Amino acid sequence: MSEEITEIYKHNIFIKCRFKSSARNLYGLILIDFNPSGAVDNYQAIASTFSEIYEINPQSGWEDYENQIVQTKWNGKYNNNITRDFQLQLDSLFDDTFQRTQLFEAANDYDYGSAEQILYDTARRILQDKNLKLELNIQEVSADEITMIRNQREIERQQKYQQDKESEFSIEEGSVVLNSSLVLSPVNGKPLYDLKIGEKIMIKLDPSSSRNQQYISLYNLKTDANTYLSVPAEVIDIKAASKAEPVQILTRIEDSVYAKAVEDERQVKLRMFNAATDRSIQVMKNSSKKAVSTQTIANYNRQDSVLNENSSITIVLALALALLLFLIIIAIYLLL
Repeated sequence: MSEEITEIYKHNIFIKCRFKSSARNLYGLILIDFNPSGAVDNYQAIASTFSEIYEINPQSGWEDYENQIVQTKWNGKYNNNITRDFQLQLDSLFDDTFQRTQLFEAANDYDYGSAEQILYDTARRILQDKNLKLELNIQEVSADEITMIRNQREIERQQKYQQDKESEFSIEEGSVVLNSSLVLSPVNGKPLYDLKIGEKIMIKLDPSSSRNQQYISLYNLKTDANTYLSVPAEVIDIKAASKAEPVQILTRIEDSVYAKAVEDERQVKLRMFNAATDRSIQVMKNSSKKAVSTQTIANYNRQDSVLNENSSITIVLALALALLLFLIIIAIYLLL
């Protein structure tokens, strides 16, 4: 059977599918890649509560579907449980030789009705929505075209990675960039993938650096228990060399003072600055100055006390010397 199919079909067949469930408020994509022999080379599925995933044109190329699925997963904007259920259902579908062959032949014959029915039944078993809407499109692509597109994407990815690697954050001359870490808030925080330039987050300066220690003292961030407080900072830039590389975030603490943080996990949630509960950088600096001023005043008081004590001793010694001289003069006078 497979040899006969190979002789007839010379291209890979992609089934590109989008669906939406109004009852579940879910949107999703399915991408299936059959090779000429009828075997499945690859298949992906994703479900999300974000409607933009459904905005992709059904006529778009397989590579656009693949990019959309990868990007949505990278951003973390998908329903993990439903996506997993879809993946398991597709596993089961393709483990069944009869159903896999039926879907493959329907796609090769451009029998949209049969292909849609198979995938509709698969999706409905998961979503349990009688009003489920599903659309699909079939695309034939040669193995050479697939290889060319994948190679081109890899070249572009490497070029972008190299450009990002060589480029640094752009800041004004004379500024300082401190090493820092992000403050996380797993329950109430904002996801890293949803972070926007201009927003304020909480960061911690790395105390292992001597330069950082200067600013830790300036902002009064070290506590009596030898722990370090977080500081608010405005997000200036966000970049990553590639989807597989850590995310770099540049923040501004105040004019000419920046901090850079690196985060490997893209799903983490960040603690945002709350003006009602968090101290501003100016308050921190004023607190630091007040502490310094109090210490300075105390030093001056101690110095004044020492000076006053020294002055008293000098006066007593002078009086004693004068009395001694007076007694010597009287003694000399009596002897004469």
